[in-house]
Amino acid sequence: MTINAKLAIRPPEAADRGQWAALYLAFLGDVATAPARTEVSGRVWGWLLDPAHPLQGLVADVGGGALAGLAHFSPKANPFRGRDIGFLDDLYVAEAHRRQGVATSLLRAVLETTERAGWPVLRWLCGQDNAAGRALYDKIAGAPSHVVYGLPTGPRDAGFADVDCTYKNGWFATFGGTRP
Repeated sequence: MTINAKLAIRPPEAADRGQWAALYLAFLGDVATAPARTEVSGRVWGWLLDPAHPLQGLVADVGGGALAGLAHFSPKANPFRGRDIGFLDDLYVAEAHRRQGVATSLLRAVLETTERAGWPVLRWLCGQDNAAGRALYDKIAGAPSHVVYGLPTGPRDAGFADVDCTYKNGWFATFGGTRP
């Protein structure tokens, strides 16, 4: 693992918008149509620059303002603990910068931020088909003890595939629901 000596993990700045958007659109990949990705990226960017919004972000600057990765995270109410915990929504590193310690550095910075916020746990999801991500996460956190499930609950987000949740065997119809 090579870590660029110039690597700086920092909050995004207004001047980062173009590079951040390129990274975020690559992260969204084939999950959404181009118009949906553009609309969502604009909304998320606004959240990141709004100090009143709970979503926080970090970018990996590899020198001269060139961005190699991003992380988005926020507090999540945890009724089991009776307090907020941290939730890592997105972690992405551009192909050219993978296996160089960028993801580890981003994750370490998110962990430091969650500790300062007093969140006792940081949780995140990883696609079952993301072998590289899972290998990193298994080294850092070990295999999860719980399985996460999801069901779509309303109209589909225009332009987005249901990658984070599915339903099967007509479950919604069984309980009187519909799925557009």
